[in-house]
Amino acid sequence: MRWKRFILLFLVIGSSHTQGAVYYLDNLQGNDDNEGQTAESPWRSLDHAKLRPLFPGDRLLLRRGSTWDESLELRYSGSQASPIVVGAYGDGLPPRVESVYISSNHLILEDIIVDHNKKPGDAIRISESSHISLRHVTARYGTSDGIDIQNSRNIVIQNSLIHHFLGGSFIHQADAHGVVATNTRWLKLQDTEIHHVSGDSFQTDPARNGMLISNDIVIRDCHFWTGPLIEDFNSGWKKTAHLREHERQYPGENAIDTKVAKSNWQAVPRMRILVENLIVHGWKSDNYIRNKAAFNFKEKIEATVVGAKVFDNEIAFRIRGNRGNANVSIKNCMITHSEKAFRIEDNLYHLQITDSYLGSGIQKMLEISGGKSGQKSWLITNNTFVGSKPKVASDPSNRVIRSDSPKK
Repeated sequence: MRWKRFILLFLVIGSSHTQGAVYYLDNLQGNDDNEGQTAESPWRSLDHAKLRPLFPGDRLLLRRGSTWDESLELRYSGSQASPIVVGAYGDGLPPRVESVYISSNHLILEDIIVDHNKKPGDAIRISESSHISLRHVTARYGTSDGIDIQNSRNIVIQNSLIHHFLGGSFIHQADAHGVVATNTRWLKLQDTEIHHVSGDSFQTDPARNGMLISNDIVIRDCHFWTGPLIEDFNSGWKKTAHLREHERQYPGENAIDTKVAKSNWQAVPRMRILVENLIVHGWKSDNYIRNKAAFNFKEKIEATVVGAKVFDNEIAFRIRGNRGNANVSIKNCMITHSEKAFRIEDNLYHLQITDSYLGSGIQKMLEISGGKSGQKSWLITNNTFVGSKPKVASDPSNRVIRSDSPKK
């Protein structure tokens, strides 16, 4: 009997700790003198909320329909069993803040709009953190990065939307990326859309400090794209969707751009990245950025791309052999309507293209630049080419058909 009472007491205490406290914020009806622990007595400002310590299992909820031109700073940590949750309550549109700064562990941010109001600086910055999940988060309208992740581990971005991060102008494009990761391991993007950024939808380690690289990255079931603007963003970025095709402007450099190390790459570990079921399109040629590519794989990486649909690009895959060689495997992918399906540079080794479909609208299947000494190490098998196949696809398992099948 005593054991039963002890177990019941343990469960009650454990359950209470797991649930934690709940704090409410409402920028219209709230007051920072309130207790903040009921929806009827919410706090008002984010500045006040950040003074309140959060403990494992606590929740900080922002009222739907509220807007704060402030930064949401999250510096307290939950636990594996009881993460801190920052989210929304009430009815209407998700709450909106101007920026988010996260430096913590075991935290979930969900159902929030981060509108950076076309200002410089990152909309969301995650630094020195681990086990952070962003779910149903929108990051939009900035001139720097949408989400900047530094020196972190176990980060998940899921069911989120990142768009309109545009630096400089079309003629003088400045880096403003959708997601950029520096020295970050075990990063996952899932069911997330990124569009209209002037840099890359996703980029790794822009500083190229080879001893502090990102690694074990997964991008799954996402949609990265760009296209002409349908309305003016600022004085540097104007709408061009209404113009004739050759006058339209497509912002951005690449959908995915990998950077690892500028030098001493022999001592650097190989960065691993897995891309599954990515839809990627819109990186068309212009007079300002050379060799615009959906995938720009370079330096010392091990990349696997499975089930991607790649179309309407200048280059579908640009893959380089210098600085440690980009080891790339492409499987079950579909490439159509691109000036070049593959641009292979700098004596690339260990390229694998298998079970893929290279359909109509491809002007050139393969372009080689900077040497081809690694070509004998390539494996190109069991692919379908519309029209003709390049000489490197001489294996009899590669077939040629006259026109596209009914599926695109």
